[in-house]
Amino acid sequence: MRKVERLFAIGDEIVTKAARNDLYAKVVDSTGNTVGKVTRILGPVKSPYGIVKLRTKEGSNIELFIKE
Repeated sequence: MRKVERLFAIGDEIVTKAARNDLYAKVVDSTGNTVGKVTRILGPVKSPYGIVKLRTKEGSNIELFIKE
C-alpha cells in the first residue's frame, strides 16, 4: 500500500499525486477498509495527479492509502 499525499480536497473528492496505472485503484484506510477509488488521472505525464472519489466525507479526515 502507498500513502495518499493529499494536495487539496473538494467536497468528497481529494486531489493527490498519482501514477498512471492508479486509475480505478481502491483507496483504503489504515485498517484496510475500502473508502473510495481513483476515478481520474490528469496533469503532466511526468507527474500526474489523481482524483480520489470518497464514499463518505469522513474519509477526508483519516489517513488513506492506495491499494496496489
